[in-house]
Amino acid sequence: MELDFDSDPEDICINGDKALGRKKRNQHVANLYQHSLRAYASILYRQLPQYFRIILCGRDVEHHNIASDLKYLQFIKYMPQIHGNKEVEIITAIGFLKEAHTHGFNIYHRNRLILPFWRVLRIGTNSTGRGVVGVLEPDYIQPTHNKQDFEKTSLFQKLEDRLKQMTVEYW
Repeated sequence: MELDFDSDPEDICINGDKALGRKKRNQHVANLYQHSLRAYASILYRQLPQYFRIILCGRDVEHHNIASDLKYLQFIKYMPQIHGNKEVEIITAIGFLKEAHTHGFNIYHRNRLILPFWRVLRIGTNSTGRGVVGVLEPDYIQPTHNKQDFEKTSLFQKLEDRLKQMTVEYW
């Protein structure tokens, strides 16, 4: 894949989707983040500190909070047991993202996005979970060295199982 610096003067895109420029005006960030650096950077941090800004192609990237777009929003508490008897509290915002043609969980670690729209359920002929999106920050799980995934530990497996259960229950 090549980067496209020319089709949009305010963005850097992945070359290959020539119609992306026309699509961007009316698309939700969930549909664009894989093709547009501006869209990805807008969701890269869960909360943007006041003193921090991202500038791309000479223009500020506007922060986008996926949780604020969710319809029929619910907050679900998850209390995993870590390191013996110690428990931590994880609050997951979950809801429907009607405008997007995706589903899954945005998982952050210490405010930085590690897994965008991670699909815990495989949706085939059964539509269970379609459109369900969640946002959470399980800081007790360690990301890999390149911050693109989490270490595949038993804690991570338990989180995946709980997120599958949450999706089905919410659905």
